[in-house]
Amino acid sequence: MKKWLCFSFSALILYGCSNNGKKSEDDFAYQLMVTDSIQVDYQGNLFLYDYDHSSDQFLGMDNGTDDIII
Repeated sequence: MKKWLCFSFSALILYGCSNNGKKSEDDFAYQLMVTDSIQVDYQGNLFLYDYDHSSDQFLGMDNGTDDIII
């Protein structure tokens, strides 16, 4: 039973990994791209709550000391 299971698993791996030089439509090229980011000059544990578009200000809070930061 163990030998048969080992043989079946090996055959499945070999069949699944063989490509035969064919490209399928499922081949995609993925990339990671950062679209929005901010840099905050603050040393605490900052959590951002809101952003005001008209004044370009962020509302944040330090989770350790409960200080509100604008």
